[in-house]
Amino acid sequence: MTKIKTLKQELEQLKTFVRDEESYCAEQIYNWVSDCVAFFASIGMNESIITGFMSTFEYKSERLNKSLNLQPSEIGPFTDKLGGYKLAHSIFDYDSVHKKSVYLKIAFTTADKIIENLEDVGRLVPKPLLEFFKSRTGLSHISSSLELMKQNCETKDSAALLDNVITLLESIFGLESDLVGKKLSQQINTITNEPTLSKKFGDIRSEIFQAFHNFRMLRNQLGSHKSVPIQYDMPFAVSLSAAYLAIMFLQLTMATGEVVK
Repeated sequence: MTKIKTLKQELEQLKTFVRDEESYCAEQIYNWVSDCVAFFASIGMNESIITGFMSTFEYKSERLNKSLNLQPSEIGPFTDKLGGYKLAHSIFDYDSVHKKSVYLKIAFTTADKIIENLEDVGRLVPKPLLEFFKSRTGLSHISSSLELMKQNCETKDSAALLDNVITLLESIFGLESDLVGKKLSQQINTITNEPTLSKKFGDIRSEIFQAFHNFRMLRNQLGSHKSVPIQYDMPFAVSLSAAYLAIMFLQLTMATGEVVK
């Protein structure tokens, strides 16, 4: 996440250059263009978009002012004013599109999307999954668990993450009427012993259910010995593994269309 945060900051800094109503000299503009191209290339932007971005700032020699000052009257969306070049065509106003700003709009919008996709890859809870449960009022408890797991992951709170994983599993199993009111261990045993129920939940391997049992026992064991001065903290990787398994299980359950509708 630190990498994503850095990329967002770098992109925001590049955007600031064309948000400010300042005057720039030609050298500042071309330095900014170089920085943009380097950044776009570093995040894997399509070469054709970068080429289009660069072409916006090209000018032909015959367009130069026929005066002692051989500066171009325009550099891309920047126009020569007294005291320097100022932005003449908005980059981020999508209600107004000008040929001098269209490739800049495309490049910055694409950069935002690339970084958003990179962020999604690194997320514990996929954004579409969270949005799906947020939009279902009857499934708000699952949405709450996912949101808490996301926060626990960001703060690397192992104990809280494992607690919320168990809560999520109980909520998923609780969507099946035959499992309502039972403890997690009973829910798991019921599913593993009834093929019809198992199929509803994605028919996952018994080893996964055993892992859920183990995570439950670990959580209960740690919780029952809070007053004991054990010099040992649960590794974050353990609770993170539990979280990934739980989310995978949720997605498999959704795929059957029988429990989550």
